[in-house]
Amino acid sequence: MVILKSPMIARRALPIALAALAAFLFGACKPDVAGRASLVDVPRVLAISASPAEAEEGDAVTYSALIVDPSGAMSTVPSDWALCTARKPLALIEPVNPICLSRTGDFLVSLGQGTKVTGKIPKDACRLFGPEVPPPKAGEPDGRPTDPDSSGGYYQPLRVLITRDDGDYATLGSSRIACGVAGASSGDVADIKARYHYNSLPVVAALTANGAPASRDAASATPVSSGSTVHLDVSWPACPDVDVCGDAICGPDETRATCKDDCAKPTTTSVGCGGAERYVAYDLESQTVAVRREQMRASWFTTAGSFSVDASGRDERDATTNAGNDLSLTGVTGSVFGWVVLTDSRGGTSWTSFVLDAR
Repeated sequence: MVILKSPMIARRALPIALAALAAFLFGACKPDVAGRASLVDVPRVLAISASPAEAEEGDAVTYSALIVDPSGAMSTVPSDWALCTARKPLALIEPVNPICLSRTGDFLVSLGQGTKVTGKIPKDACRLFGPEVPPPKAGEPDGRPTDPDSSGGYYQPLRVLITRDDGDYATLGSSRIACGVAGASSGDVADIKARYHYNSLPVVAALTANGAPASRDAASATPVSSGSTVHLDVSWPACPDVDVCGDAICGPDETRATCKDDCAKPTTTSVGCGGAERYVAYDLESQTVAVRREQMRASWFTTAGSFSVDASGRDERDATTNAGNDLSLTGVTGSVFGWVVLTDSRGGTSWTSFVLDAR
């Protein structure tokens, strides 16, 4: 899930400002604590999740947001949601047209308000943001199809606008759309169509602090020593390396024809794996169909203290099902709220929280 943000700003002026989009990397240099991405010192949207994680044009998708401030998760802040249909100009390097951050416009399709909303993927999403030739616009040169991401995916942009007494905060996310394959032969397209299965949301299997389950409840916060370093570890389910019909997981070597029970459409029956799934993708460089494994990224956030890295995870060559991080609590006492956002490389996003009591 792509997250782009404008700062908290006055409601009378919503400037089009984007933070740079971080690459899907699993290491991070440790900058100064002030201004670190992992430090929650102002109200923020940490993540946006789409369920199902991948959908066709016309399918209904439910969107939810993780909105936090230094006192913990926020559940009542007014939030206005919209899909954005504005393609980005070819000259822009940003992955999403920054005009999508606007409060209003004929390029915004309202989804409603709240921390969770539901809407349908537009019928022309694959023309606007996928491998199909986009519709022409008067006075503009002919457009070109959108390039896929490294996993072969395409994404529908969406905007969530948070309204507070001190201003507005606009964030852009995205929802993966099933649009087919570009640049492949008819035989490869047929092969991928039969063997590609929509992405499933990642699942946080467990979160531990110093080896014990981390509490999510402020009333029973996990006790830790003030000034200590706490080792946190997040894990996700193991996905099979070999596909077996009847295991309730649809893999790249199974199809609806060979294993109907496992390979029902995910939008009606969830049959995926909540970890690093194997999937088929078209390799443009070698012009072959390849089986790949999702990368997994854990982004870490805290209201106090300092993480060793802002993000950790596993690349597609690594089947390990956990990622860790160290939280230094030097000079910290009292309640520490934290979150881990788990993202796979096909855009699926989920999260969990923890509460520490530094004594």
